[in-house]
Amino acid sequence: MFPIFMWVKEYKSLENFQVNFDKSYNIEFEYKENRIKKLKISKNTNKIPKHFYGKNIDSINIIIGKNGTGKSSILEMMSLFDRVNGTYKSYVEYPREFLIIYKTNNEKEFVLEGYHENNDDEYFEFLQMPKDSSIFLVNHYTFKMTENYEFKGTNNPKNLKDTAILRIKYGEEKINFFEKKYSYEEAEEGNYKINTGVSEGNKATIYEYFINKKNIQSELYQDANIVMEIPELDFYIDKIKNPFEILKEIKLFNILKEEKIKDVVIKNYSNYLFSYKIWKIIENKSFQVDEILDIIKTEKIKLKKIKNTEQILEKLLEEIKEYENVKDLSNKIHEILLLLNNIQVSELNFKRKTNVLKKYEIKGTDSRIKKFLEKYDEIVNYPWTNKRLYLSEFEKILNITEEGMSDGERVRVNIFSTIHRFLGENGELKNKKYVTLLFDEVEMFLHPEWSRTFLDDLLLELKDYTNKQFKIIFASHSPFLLSDICSEGVIYLKKEGKKTILEEIEIKNFGANIIDLFKNTMFLKSTFGEFATKKIKEVVKKIDDKTKSYFEIKNNPEINYIIEEIGEKLISNKLKSMIEAKLENNDKEYYKNKIKEYEARIKEIEKAENKKTKND
Repeated sequence: MFPIFMWVKEYKSLENFQVNFDKSYNIEFEYKENRIKKLKISKNTNKIPKHFYGKNIDSINIIIGKNGTGKSSILEMMSLFDRVNGTYKSYVEYPREFLIIYKTNNEKEFVLEGYHENNDDEYFEFLQMPKDSSIFLVNHYTFKMTENYEFKGTNNPKNLKDTAILRIKYGEEKINFFEKKYSYEEAEEGNYKINTGVSEGNKATIYEYFINKKNIQSELYQDANIVMEIPELDFYIDKIKNPFEILKEIKLFNILKEEKIKDVVIKNYSNYLFSYKIWKIIENKSFQVDEILDIIKTEKIKLKKIKNTEQILEKLLEEIKEYENVKDLSNKIHEILLLLNNIQVSELNFKRKTNVLKKYEIKGTDSRIKKFLEKYDEIVNYPWTNKRLYLSEFEKILNITEEGMSDGERVRVNIFSTIHRFLGENGELKNKKYVTLLFDEVEMFLHPEWSRTFLDDLLLELKDYTNKQFKIIFASHSPFLLSDICSEGVIYLKKEGKKTILEEIEIKNFGANIIDLFKNTMFLKSTFGEFATKKIKEVVKKIDDKTKSYFEIKNNPEINYIIEEIGEKLISNKLKSMIEAKLENNDKEYYKNKIKEYEARIKEIEKAENKKTKND
């Protein structure tokens, strides 16, 4: 079941706004006098061949418009009932009335999702339909909004139990470990909607994604791995006179070469805390070096009475007054150390950096690794009262990152691992057969070449989920995406005053070259810099100028400079071909130029032959 139509009475710039997401249906809708007067659905011929985008892809839409035209507002409306906490996800404002229509496997049955505050039973006047009209399976909501933005419904939408909507946007609040209060019972009953940001830095998700890719023998990310870094920590001796004399003594533990990773972490952090403790004792006091060494010796003797290194660490955390503020973190450190002892790692040789003591590759596919990484994500995403303080302290223990990828691959991994997080075997949407994916300008952070291949890459990713069907809706102003999507799936928006309206634009965008799309001012507002965009458009305009000859364009130093400076070869090569096409389109000038070229070539040949004859 996928959404084919949406109407909203008022939400941000959307006023009495309706949009059709599936051109294979003709939908007549009318709202007036505070009632829905008309809703008629008829089937159109589907021009797009079946399985055009893939066997598990129902259809693809792209919503195109300049910034502020309401692209994101439409996707917000589609995903409005966020089930993260079983409540309505409040944005700046909420809509009083709206309607979303879902198609089903039966061409004459449709599911309606909506909200209205009108208690009048006549509100849905369109339900009084003649017998020869389409059959409707109606699930409309007739509940009120509570003060806590919770909906008290009278009608469970069981007909949407296999359906889900997932909206992904950079900058959207990420759903972290502690916000993951999904009700699976509720998910089984109705349409399940989730809004999430791209899970940048969610290590457990990325790890699972890597393993999944490697298990299906994908060529992608075979060199990528999860790496754990143990930081090299500075000791609190930089303000002491003759610090080199006490540097050796201030170390509580020596870290051996073949030390287990858990012991390395404990000893490294304990050394740091011990140096901090000594510093607090001698701070603002006039101690001689010998006296400082005596203090160090005394404190060491006290701690060495404790035989267990982990207990020594706990003792240091208890003794240092300032660490009372991070007592909760101490508990988390203990939890992650317990898990750290059970994972398989391999120490890496690396070019020594000043801030890294040791580096380990996390190896294998053990479930304990995922549990450890989930604990790491939990700590990093924990809603600490003073997050900066806690995280800066936790970073002194260990840091987990990914290696073996370019920056572009890293962005793609963040996007696709976020999808996998929800769709995978442990994901919240694992049992949902029909999933609508809403991408809210996620490609704007990609390099142009990655943006150009994004849809193809996405379709390859979704092939792995053979038990699911997908509908994809992009909100974008990238011509790279537009050129990959059939015109029937394109929705153009513009602003008329403060209102968002649909705009009819006849463009055969599928397979169109980027330069042709470039000429339309609604594109590339975020893919390239504004100054560069203007310069490139100026070049296009000059090349298209019929009053300018081929030679004027060809020999224009500014045009040549701009073309050679463009980093995206797809665009620079197209501009060059446009210039050559200008010559070919002017037959008379073209042939005159060719005659001159041939005459010049003949003279060169004759000159060479004459020179050869004289030499003979």
